[in-house]
Amino acid sequence: MRYDVDMNNLDGQSADITNEQLAKLYKVFPEAFSENEVDFDIHKSILLRSAIFP
Repeated sequence: MRYDVDMNNLDGQSADITNEQLAKLYKVFPEAFSENEVDFDIHKSILLRSAIFP
């Protein structure tokens, strides 16, 4: 995979990949979040439940 980068248009900042991925996860599984963090026990429970009862 190749990305074309305009070297004259860089802002010197790294992408905030973690927050982007958390936002995507929140859109799909909002109930898996507690106090703005992922509750992995709840998330695991949701995934297991969806695998057993699709």
